[in-house]
Amino acid sequence: HNLGTNQIQSRVIKMLHHALEKQNSSLVSTFGVLAGLCDLGSLTISTIVLPEIRNIYRRVELKCATSQDPIDRHAKERIRELLVRKCAHVVQEHLPELLSVDDYE
Repeated sequence: HNLGTNQIQSRVIKMLHHALEKQNSSLVSTFGVLAGLCDLGSLTISTIVLPEIRNIYRRVELKCATSQDPIDRHAKERIRELLVRKCAHVVQEHLPELLSVDDYE
């Protein structure tokens, strides 16, 4: 039973990772992909999300700079909130010498 679950989780992670790499996806879709990946746990965050965080930031900023759609601006804010909420503890686990939020800035 556990082997089947692990295979399904592995497939879901691969599918979401592939979707995250799509440069032309909407910010709403990007938010959904990130929410799914972050809900799969710390290991997924540290191996999939954190290495892509710079690319995610650039893509979100570029999309918002070229779009006047309020949905994109709202999605940008939700992506930022999600990443801060879900990734901060993973970063702190991997870099325990950083003790305060100010150290991340």
